[in-house]
Amino acid sequence: LGKDTKYSAMEVAKGQEEMIKAGRNLNQVFDEMDDVLSLASAGGIEVAKASEFGATAMNVFSKEGITMKQVADQLAGASNSSATDVTLLSSSLKYVGPIASDLRVPFNDLIATLGELANNGIKGSSAGTGLRQMLTRLVPASDKAVETFKSLNLITAEGKNIFFDTTGKLKPLTDVVGILKDKLKGLTDEQRMEKIKDMFGLVASPTINSLIKSGADGIDQMAKNISKLSASEI
Repeated sequence: LGKDTKYSAMEVAKGQEEMIKAGRNLNQVFDEMDDVLSLASAGGIEVAKASEFGATAMNVFSKEGITMKQVADQLAGASNSSATDVTLLSSSLKYVGPIASDLRVPFNDLIATLGELANNGIKGSSAGTGLRQMLTRLVPASDKAVETFKSLNLITAEGKNIFFDTTGKLKPLTDVVGILKDKLKGLTDEQRMEKIKDMFGLVASPTINSLIKSGADGIDQMAKNISKLSASEI
């Protein structure tokens, strides 16, 4: 790898060490290192950092069965399709990744959402914490939140939370954003801010307002732009 790429054997070895420290086994390290090097080059970051970011994403989203190539392509694609970079995306994932994985949010959808947030000036830890609080509070966390959910018909008369399907699985993020945009339309700016604060708290408010502004179409377009790029091509 040191001979076949622009990186030295020592840089590759440091990257392999970071992957092992992050819990990847030797077979995974050898299988995934080419894609890590593509991520490092496409993202303009050190190999050791690319290894750390890639291995962490693989560990968090292991239930989804993603590959290192998919991780590298998504991170590199988003960093070249939006106003963010690989380091900032990885910072966001540190905060929102675990809850997104628990809710089975597809990695691609999450990255597209973070890319769209970045285009609206919300990136890094701010994007991660805001999106984490939004996802956490899709199930209302207080009596006041329950009342607000009911007032907007986000909880039906039968007690069904419309952010989740009939099996109890969270709907796609684009659907969640579309529902919020629809239920909050027609309100004044003051009313909308008050409703969002009551349901999701102050930390998530800028994130939700940004996503409502972009709408599902904005996230879908970001996903399409990211899918056109691969780390190796970049």
